[in-house]
Amino acid sequence: MAHFLMFLFYAVYALVLGILAVVLKRKHTQFPDFRKAMESKEKWDRVNTIAGSLCAVFAVAALIAYFILYWQNANVSTMIIAYFIYCAVTISAVLILPTRL
Repeated sequence: MAHFLMFLFYAVYALVLGILAVVLKRKHTQFPDFRKAMESKEKWDRVNTIAGSLCAVFAVAALIAYFILYWQNANVSTMIIAYFIYCAVTISAVLILPTRL
């Protein structure tokens, strides 16, 4: 039962990232009027596309990470710790990397 609950955590996180990927790549907001956000519309579109691509990759990686942990017979506490570390890394990467590339 605990492993199924952990699967749900990873699956829901992957689903959220997948939805975010679609929104960022296809339906992101228009270029804002204030210039502090980005220098140009092209850079705004590129950053949103990169962030969407990262979300898609991390969504797939979340499910892969769960199955690797499951096949390695990791205990539930290890899966929980890995989940929170994975969430922290992916959220940081999606927020920071697109503006740095």
